[in-house]
Amino acid sequence: MRYKSTLIVLIAVVFCACAKFIPRRIGPPPDVSVEITPERVALGKKLAEGIMACGSCHTTGSFEGDPQQDMYLAGDVEYGKFEGKIAVPNITPDKETGIGAWTDGELIRAITKGLSRDNRILLPTMPWANFGAALTDEEAQALVAYLRTVPEPVRHEVEATDLTMIMSFFTLTGMAYNTYAKDPFYTDYEPNLATAEGRGKRLAYLGACVDCHVYAPKFEPQFGSLAGGMIVDVPGIPVIFCSNLSPDIETGIGSFSDEELYNAIKYGMRLRPLPDNEMVRWPMMARMTYHTSLTDEEIDDLTAFLRSQPPLRNDVLELEAKAAEKGK
Repeated sequence: MRYKSTLIVLIAVVFCACAKFIPRRIGPPPDVSVEITPERVALGKKLAEGIMACGSCHTTGSFEGDPQQDMYLAGDVEYGKFEGKIAVPNITPDKETGIGAWTDGELIRAITKGLSRDNRILLPTMPWANFGAALTDEEAQALVAYLRTVPEPVRHEVEATDLTMIMSFFTLTGMAYNTYAKDPFYTDYEPNLATAEGRGKRLAYLGACVDCHVYAPKFEPQFGSLAGGMIVDVPGIPVIFCSNLSPDIETGIGSFSDEELYNAIKYGMRLRPLPDNEMVRWPMMARMTYHTSLTDEEIDDLTAFLRSQPPLRNDVLELEAKAAEKGK
């Protein structure tokens, strides 16, 4: 038993040492100075207040279903039974508690590479892998221009992250980072923007649809599938399994019309209403105020992408029922 414990410690030490090389592998922030123009600010606004829905996580109160508009992008705290307490940083231009002291290159590296200005590895709850794959250089600069000018600077020191032991291990060893950074689903991203399916794929990356709705048995996400099952287990609410968005007829979206999908994506109308809830639930509900800005063409593209995916049977409502029964 003693030798086994020693081996586990040695393995952990090796992993942690390897994690220290991640910032070196990524390299320093790019030496770039973003010229703030009205066109860039408008593009950044469209992304941040549209498909990327930055405020759905970074606005204080969003995780409690009560976003405080005077604290827009001022940071919040997310709780998960598996993850623990996660600090969602203040990204207003406040120089002391926000991103006002960051360089443009540091912001771009954080958004697209997942490293903070102090080389700290960002948790994958910030979908930097998606952004790094799908954002163009101009769009990344536009987001910086938006963050520099649109949100009001808010002085708000967000509570510190306090992860569970298992999540700390995944983070400190770099395993959580490498799961995303090296997965072919992100590294081989090459959509054909000449097609509706390709444009929809890009939107699905920017909106993190492919992260939350991924098929994830036993916390092993099978990126590239949209069969759902990712668990949202937050104190105070019943366990939620993210919906199956594959075109399976019985358990996915295959039996629903384009109009039904339109209302689900843009307005949050559930495809399979629960007895007491016809609207999508948190965390999807937090995104709805942002999805209303999506154009009809963008929703058509997203729908085309979803319908082009392999149909996979995964009865998410049955999974939820079993989880609820087990919890009694």
